[in-house]
Amino acid sequence: MGLYYPRINLYIGLQMIREVEIFHRIHYLLGAHVSVILKYGLNRILKEILQMPVSLTCEKLLAQEIAEHNRTTEELKKSISLLRATLESTADGILVVDNHGKIVSFNRKFVEMWCISEPIIALQDEKQVLASVLAQVKRPKSFLKKVRELHNQPDAESHDVLEFKDGKFLECYSQPQKIAEKSVGRVWSFRDVTKRQQTEEQLVYNALHDPLTGLPNRALFMDRLKHALLRTQRREDYFFAVLFVDLDRFKVVNDSFGHMIGDQLLIALAHRLEACLRPGDTIARLGGDEFTILLENIQDREAR
Repeated sequence: MGLYYPRINLYIGLQMIREVEIFHRIHYLLGAHVSVILKYGLNRILKEILQMPVSLTCEKLLAQEIAEHNRTTEELKKSISLLRATLESTADGILVVDNHGKIVSFNRKFVEMWCISEPIIALQDEKQVLASVLAQVKRPKSFLKKVRELHNQPDAESHDVLEFKDGKFLECYSQPQKIAEKSVGRVWSFRDVTKRQQTEEQLVYNALHDPLTGLPNRALFMDRLKHALLRTQRREDYFFAVLFVDLDRFKVVNDSFGHMIGDQLLIALAHRLEACLRPGDTIARLGGDEFTILLENIQDREAR
């Protein structure tokens, strides 16, 4: 397909207008170049023709048009190169798909985060890429449901944290890609938040557990006791028991053998008591040598 240069055509039209009657030439232009007439307007075309210097040759016009075309192409290449460099320099994994789910673009960080093999990513087969992704996440059905929901809602946005089978966590953002306010696809971005997630989980764990024995602390025990009380209101056949345990003369142990031996004794006692409980029961350390036990869903009436 050849290039179309409207200014060259205008110049040729000028030469023809000078050779024959102007009204015949306008009729010719309207018939031969109706797309130009409609795009630029008849008055504008005539103005350009009349203002065009006679000494300007077709070769010069062609050279100008080619130079302008090359300059535009070069600017476009620079823009694409800058966009690609920006895409590759980000710490996030980026995946761009169209409205049909077909892969449009991605960066190397996306490939590395999701450990996608080179043969699969080279084909850019969205089905194989999705299958590779689902094989790694801990809740594949939930993630697949989210992908389908967003596919059916092109303008929707989403934010989730994906947990992997290997313990990794990725923060996932998904938002529509729009051109002139019209959705043409979707941009997925992924960020590795494993360390942050592990830190948050550790902070929550520390807030609810005894640092010495690892048992639930008073706050967690009271929360579970509250839930047990609520169950008794909903179920007449639900019973629970609370036991209180402490060590006699524990102070003597600390004073005689030191706090390190006393701590080891508390840890050993915690493990023994925990081994005696059923799954679902709770043993907590309130502090010092004091422990509490919550026995839930007691079936033996004599045990009450």
